[in-house]
Parts: sequence; structure tokens; C-alpha cells
Amino acid sequence: MIYKFLKWYAALGIKFYYKNIFIQYNSNLPKTHPIIYASNHPSGFYESLVFATISKIAPIYLVRADYVSIKGLIWIFKILKLYPIYRQSEGLKDVSKNNEVFNLLYNELAAKTPVCIYPEGTTKFNFRIRTIKKGISRLAIGAKKNGIRDIKIAPIAFNFVEPVKFRSNLFILSSDLMSLDHIDGEQLNNPTSLRALTIEIEKKMREVVLDLDSKEQHELYQRLQLLFVNDNFAITGKSGYIKNSELPEKVNNLSNKIKKLDEKSFYELNKKTIKYFSELNDNKTNDRAVISNKNTLIDSMLFIFGYPLYILGILVNAIPILFALNIQKNKIKQYEYKTVVTVLIAQFSYIIYLLLLLVLSLFIFSTLGLIVLTFPFLAWYSLKFYDFKNNYLAINNFTKSQNKDYLVKLRAEIGDIIRQWGTHEKRAIFN
Repeated sequence: MIYKFLKWYAALGIKFYYKNIFIQYNSNLPKTHPIIYASNHPSGFYESLVFATISKIAPIYLVRADYVSIKGLIWIFKILKLYPIYRQSEGLKDVSKNNEVFNLLYNELAAKTPVCIYPEGTTKFNFRIRTIKKGISRLAIGAKKNGIRDIKIAPIAFNFVEPVKFRSNLFILSSDLMSLDHIDGEQLNNPTSLRALTIEIEKKMREVVLDLDSKEQHELYQRLQLLFVNDNFAITGKSGYIKNSELPEKVNNLSNKIKKLDEKSFYELNKKTIKYFSELNDNKTNDRAVISNKNTLIDSMLFIFGYPLYILGILVNAIPILFALNIQKNKIKQYEYKTVVTVLIAQFSYIIYLLLLLVLSLFIFSTLGLIVLTFPFLAWYSLKFYDFKNNYLAINNFTKSQNKDYLVKLRAEIGDIIRQWGTHEKRAIFN
């Protein structure tokens, strides 16, 4: 019961922070097989929380031992099924404890409980998979040596565009299951098999994790994926938390195309996209506005009459968020942990804040104090209005801009280049 509540509450925080989450993941994996998920690790341990919200079976996660040992939080880590992994970089004296942890994992895998491991061995936000460690292969082969049959490895990627940026995008992409059937009994004790399996897993992970080489490639990808997202919205009318989406694979193919561009082609496309987004910024508009219709009278009325409620929603819900942001600013130095710490502290302090405010309001105003229960709905309304407001103002600025025809032309030229790659539908709004 506690796990289900935490899963639901974590999903709220994720949907609140990220504007769009596109999921291309097979949630109906066979329950008859023990499965080990091999995930990239770009955002602290936020991937674990995101994965928990999309997995039908509560998975077990392997995380750094010093995190699982934080006093006061051990109880919640147990509920979330976080198992410690002891790394050589944190002290050789505890590495032997991994044998005990692995024995526990063998029991869980035998019971068909999925296990999620981060084989890169460390968290770092970039657009590529780093050389993976042998731990995942040791776990898989060790489980097979212990008589666990039909073990499958499932590569999965959490491709954040900008993990710390509020209302950015996240793409979740999984690959086909990998089987260990090709490793026979004689190979189980062979170190060569361990290395070969590790290389095979890394190769499979590279198929789903973004793999770009330079900062310039990263930045070009960030701009182009936004065009893909906006085109997808123009075609489908869907945004937010989207399951069974084809977009994660499409933007992954996009990154592969960017990486293969020759110097001249890359320079020309990069220059054109920089110019396009610079013009958008100068005209105080955005890409969504370029492909959107004009604001209607209803839009204007919603903006005018909805704005006061938007401000009210911010004011009555600001304290827990400001508290979390203050801790993040002063205590969290590593980039990868900023989002997860901010969101988790904001969510759990919000519960305390709401309960204290409710008790105080009931004491002072009697039953009128129940109005505090509307605050979470005001928070959600303010979030949705925030997105609506930004698009409304951007569309207004675009329609008034003297450069709107030039912006449309620039976007169409970018679209012509991308369509030549074969990574975008013909019916896209790149025209």
C-alpha cells in the first residue's frame, strides 16, 4: 500500500517537473522470465523513480551503498527496494559484501522479480553511454550458474534533454530482450564469456541511449528534438505523459543522423538552427507559435480571467518549492542530483506543509479551513496555466512580428533537410 502511494506520488512529481514524457517501452514483458534491466544513469537516481512509475511489477534497484545507508531514510529505501552495491572506488573493504547482495538478487530473480542495474557504474549527464562495468554480466551469469533459467537482459534508456531544466522533455526507449541461451555450462566459468557478454550488453545499450560526440552535436540535437516534439503535437494533439509513443525512437534516429553528418552538412544545419532559435528569442516567441493557429477569443478570455487564479495558486503553494530550491542551491553541488533532490524535497515537504496549514486553518476558521484542501488543485492549475500562458504570449508575439514569414521559411528549410534523412513523416508541419 505504501509503495503504491509512493509510486503514484512520484508520478505526480515527474509529470509536474517535465513537460513531456514520451515512452516507448514494452510494459507487457513476459512474467515467466527473470529480467535484468540495463539502464543508463544520467540523473542521480531519478531514473529509478521514473521507471517505477511505468513498470507494472515493482523492480529492485542497485544503488550506491552509501546512499542506501543514509540515516533516517533507510526505511523508505527498503520500501522502494533499493539494494546496496559496493564499489571499489568507495573502499575495497566492503566490496566482499556484494556477494551477499548478489545472493539476495538471485532469490529475487528466481521469484521473477525484475532487477534494474546501472552498468556504467556512476551517474553523469551526457548524450552517450560510457563503457559499462562487468557487474551486470556477473549478476546475469551468476544467476544462471545458480540454476535460474531463461534470464533476459532488457536495455532501457532515459534520454533526458535537459534534466535540471523545468518543463523540459524526457524520452524513454527500450530495446529487444537479450537472451543468455548462447552461454552454455562450460562457458559460465570462463572470464572470456564475462567480457564478451559485457561488450554485447554495451552494444545493445548504444542502440537506445543517445550517443553524440561533441557539445555542438548535443546542442543541435536539443534544438531539433524540440521541433520534433512540436510537430508531434501539431499532428496528434497530444502532449504530457505519452505511453506507446514512437517519438523516442525517432529522436534517437535523429541523434544518429547528426553524428554521421559530414563537417560541411553539420555546419550548415547547425548555423541554420542557431539562426532560427536566435530569431525566435529576439521576437520573444517560440517554435510552437510558428506552427500554431492564432489565439482565439476564448484563449484571450481564459488568459485574462485565469491569470489571477494562476497567481493565487503560486502564492499558496510556493513555500515548499522555495524551501526545496534553497536546499538544492546551497547543498547540492553535483549537477545530476539537482532535479531529484529538488523534486523529492518539494513533494515531501509539501505534504507536511499542507497538513500543518490544514490543522491551523481548521483551528482558526473552523470548517472554512477546509479550503486548504483546494491548494493541490490550484498548484496543478497553475502548472497548466504556466504552459498555456507561455504559448499564448508566444503566439501573440509571433502574429505581431514583422519577421513571421522569415521564421516560417527558416523552419521549412530545416524541415527539408531533415526529411531528406528519412527520419520524419511527410505529413509533419515542416513546410
